Amino acid sequence: DEGEEESARLLPDFCSSMQQLREVRMCGLLSYNALSALARVLPALSRLESLLITNFSAELAPFPASGVGGCSALLPLSPHLTRLELSWQHDDSMNKAALLPAGCGQHLFAAGRRLLQLKQLVLGVQAEISDWWDGFGGGWLAKLVSSMDHCLGEGSTTTLVSCCPALQQLWLAGLVEPGVDMRPLLQLTALSDLCNVSLVVNDDVACDVLSQLSGLQLLGVFAAREVTDRGLLALTA
Repeated sequence: DEGEEESARLLPDFCSSMQQLREVRMCGLLSYNALSALARVLPALSRLESLLITNFSAELAPFPASGVGGCSALLPLSPHLTRLELSWQHDDSMNKAALLPAGCGQHLFAAGRRLLQLKQLVLGVQAEISDWWDGFGGGWLAKLVSSMDHCLGEGSTTTLVSCCPALQQLWLAGLVEPGVDMRPLLQLTALSDLCNVSLVVNDDVACDVLSQLSGLQLLGVFAAREVTDRGLLALTA
């Protein structure tokens, strides 16, 4: 029944008394109230080095419209943090399973927040999904993220780079609004793995940003309908 289904889900409150934790992994059906619980628990984990949270399509109670700023607590301020993944799995109600609300970028990467040791940042689609590309194809991945809410709006790439200047892996699949300036990514001199699935990639972005990231070893770009031969030539030159 509904009560048994909810009891089988993950509620993060148990971490509140475990401030010594260096790594936290929660992968499964999160409790309906998981977001508010995480916002209470994560700020206290001052020794955290790695945080991976994946919600498998379970509907989550959203932050109230007046409290979207509370999602900033989902980005731990531990000075030791090197890896952060907040991802959710696709189904017909994807946005109800989302860990991040639309327009939250200004709060996640607010001025003054600094995660100087963070090397891996994955938001939205799971990083491990790259292992599935060959089996399902890029069209499947493009569909996977097509209904995602845009979390990162104008100015968000600037604040992200300022907050996390040492990133080596950055996944923002489908979360960036079209038209957002991507040039701040050029400041991420250690970046080697970038996945950005959305209409934000056009010829100008391909020529002026992506092709200039000389350290990239993995680049994922899907559903980039605005990219023509000019952009493709820049990426393959």
